[in-house]
Amino acid sequence: MADSYVAPTAQGSGNGTSADNAYAFSSLSSAESDAGPGGIVYFVSGTYTISSTSTFLKSEGITYKSLTRHGAKFTTTNLVGARTIYFGQTSATGSSITIDGLALENIRIGIYTHVKPTIRFCKLTSNADLDMPPEYIFNNGGSAGYNFHDNSVSVSFTGANAVVLFSGSTSASLERNSFYFGLTNLSNSLTASLPTSGMKNNIWMTDDASASSLSVASASSYSCFFQAGSSNTSGGSNNIFVDPQFVDSANDDLRLRPNSPCINAGTAS
Repeated sequence: MADSYVAPTAQGSGNGTSADNAYAFSSLSSAESDAGPGGIVYFVSGTYTISSTSTFLKSEGITYKSLTRHGAKFTTTNLVGARTIYFGQTSATGSSITIDGLALENIRIGIYTHVKPTIRFCKLTSNADLDMPPEYIFNNGGSAGYNFHDNSVSVSFTGANAVVLFSGSTSASLERNSFYFGLTNLSNSLTASLPTSGMKNNIWMTDDASASSLSVASASSYSCFFQAGSSNTSGGSNNIFVDPQFVDSANDDLRLRPNSPCINAGTAS
């Protein structure tokens, strides 16, 4: 168990012992070996460009963490064929991984769910009109599900493709997340495969209620819904159905304004 450091390009001696001597991203496997189960791989602030479909961030028991929250940004040069990052173990053994504080831009996330991973404090944004439906989060194999906590998800499209937020396993826990969908002119709608329980303290907002086919309020508690479709205007337990007052949703800032009705409206349990 150890800490290891990665940067977009090698720093200093490039041996991963500190941020000033971080491995190059291309040597991520070395950082994972140094960290070992229970260790942390820190990503130094910078842009990490994905140019091909990538299977990584999956070594057993490791926490993958941005050294500065949202300072490590993963993006892609290929908006259609090569924009997938796979998280989670590929076999049903070992301890779970954690993804902590990364920023992901125009990236589709595949989750291997043989051992339930935790994705927390991440910022996910997508504003590129793609040639295929962008399953922004999706599961790929297994049924263990995932923990999705304290994340910010902002998706804006004007194209004709459907937007699938989650697909695959519904064995998941969604807590303390903010979701904003700036969707217009969609010929298909916003959909998701969501759990029937385990959703609380989330905020769901769209710019176009008619485009949303989400049905999540009835399975939620202590959550906020605004223009999130006809199935999300009532129901659930202790939910509110008002504008959450994001600071600047159009520019992916989903913090709450001081007068937001969501402040102190959740539950600590």
